[in-house]
Amino acid sequence: PDEWWLDKKFLGIGFSTGVTPLFAHVRYLAALNFGRTRKDPGAHYVLIVSVKNPRQLMSHEEWLELEKKYPENFRYHPVLTREWPEDWPYTRGRIVKAEKGVDGQEKINMNPLFGVVTDIEERHIRMCGNETAELQLRTGFEQTRKPASFKAEVW
Repeated sequence: PDEWWLDKKFLGIGFSTGVTPLFAHVRYLAALNFGRTRKDPGAHYVLIVSVKNPRQLMSHEEWLELEKKYPENFRYHPVLTREWPEDWPYTRGRIVKAEKGVDGQEKINMNPLFGVVTDIEERHIRMCGNETAELQLRTGFEQTRKPASFKAEVW
C-alpha cells in the first residue's frame, strides 16, 4: 500500500548501473516530501551508490543537493572501489567484501557497510546490481545482522 512506507527506514544499495530503480524510488519519496507532516518526520532513506571511479557517479550533484534539502530524511553515500581523489570523504574500496575466514570458509566482511549504516536491523533494503553482489549481501546478512527486509533486482 502506498502509505506503508511513510514511517520506514530504507537503505538503497546500487552497484554500477544498478542505480536506476533506486533513483526512481528516492525521487518518488522526495516528490512526496518523504511523507513529512507537522506531526510525523516521515521516511528515512540512505542511498549507497558503488562505482569504480568518480566519472561513473550518475546524478551525484542531485543527491548532494537532496541531502541538503532533506537532512532529516535522506543521506547519500557514494562509494568508489578502484579510483578516488585524495580528499575523498566517503568509503574507498568495496562496501561488502568476500574474505577467507580462519577456518578457510568464505566470510563476508560487512564492516564497511555497517560503518555507514549502523541501524541495519531497522532498514528495508532495496538493492540493485549483479548476482555476485546480491549473493554476498544475502550471505553477509545471514552471517551477521539481518535487516527488516531485503529485496533485490539483479541483472
